[in-house]
Amino acid sequence: MDNIRSLCLFRDVAEQNFADLVRYAAKKRIAAHTHLVSEGEHCAFLYLVLEGTVELYSRRGRREASIGMVRGTHAFFLGAAIWGLPSQASARTIEPSLIFRVPAEDARSVYERDGGFARGVFAEVTRTLRRMTMELKAQRLSTSIERLANWILVQEERRGGRGGFRLPYDKRTLAAHLGMTPENLSRNFAALSEHGVAVQGREVVVSDLEKLAAFAEPARELGDWDY
Repeated sequence: MDNIRSLCLFRDVAEQNFADLVRYAAKKRIAAHTHLVSEGEHCAFLYLVLEGTVELYSRRGRREASIGMVRGTHAFFLGAAIWGLPSQASARTIEPSLIFRVPAEDARSVYERDGGFARGVFAEVTRTLRRMTMELKAQRLSTSIERLANWILVQEERRGGRGGFRLPYDKRTLAAHLGMTPENLSRNFAALSEHGVAVQGREVVVSDLEKLAAFAEPARELGDWDY
């Protein structure tokens, strides 16, 4: 549990309280496209993504919308678990993932008596709210091609500027996450060829990072694009 203990969510929890928190907790490797939580249900666990990616989404009739992506090492539905609220979206893995689960009842008990854990929860909820606010601003204030260009920049920079990367999930999921149709995503990928981007299947090649950054710069100020 040493790697768990070092995470900011648990770093300041008193030793005995941390022991109480994780006594029935477990790590579990979960396959891609596995359903985890249904919208409206009360969370039985506090969920933390250690590896991989979890998509939060909502469905109304035949329509489905991606709410956000959660990557390691962040929690999801933390407020629902701590305060006993129904989840506001559903959750599923996008790729093989390592999930850490703490029984919600234990999390609530420690939260009520441990100031260090309460501060960790507050910090994590604040980061989540900030990220979602930035993503909402991007949805409202940038075009779909600007959002795609920024997303490519983040992926490329996260991998050290190697000149390309493999899409972490399928194009339909990416389109939903960036707020466009799969058809618009295809058109936007094609249009970005003028700015140093080439796509073949799930392989993305960035041949001119400076040119792409110059094109995407107006939208980059809208958020931290941490997805």
